[in-house]
Amino acid sequence: VELINQCFLESNEPSVLAFYLCLNAGISPLEAAVLRFENLDFAKREIRIESGAAIVEKKIVPIPISHRSIPMLDCVYNFLHSRYASMRKIGDYIFTNTSLCAESIRTIETSFRRIIKPRLDSSGVYSASLRSTFIRRCIEANMNMESISSLTGMSVKALYRDYSEFIHAD
Repeated sequence: VELINQCFLESNEPSVLAFYLCLNAGISPLEAAVLRFENLDFAKREIRIESGAAIVEKKIVPIPISHRSIPMLDCVYNFLHSRYASMRKIGDYIFTNTSLCAESIRTIETSFRRIIKPRLDSSGVYSASLRSTFIRRCIEANMNMESISSLTGMSVKALYRDYSEFIHAD
């Protein structure tokens, strides 16, 4: 995990830095792609997730999802605050400086494949696996499924279905 975080932070490319949140805040890559400046509340130290993204009629569009607030861990707060507190441009996506949803998603995925994947190729790291790593880390820390559900937006039923092999029996 530390090596992955180091790769993200060393790249210093905004579209790659989105994956830092996937690994350390439990949001999905598509949620990171449509995260806007107004979704960050530095005073409350929260990230508000208000939309995701989907492909509809061959177009990538933002979609409403379960609204939730994710508390910012110190590392996430410091990461976001140092890079974005002075750059607020309401309406733009944080990690691509664009107001176009499809462009934001394409930029983020392309950057991951171009910059991060070659450095971590032998470790089997994929953009989609970062959120799973966050969930497994929560399970290993003995967080209850309801708490993990509220952080990730996944249902408790889906968490048990997808991560039952990582849940320790008491």
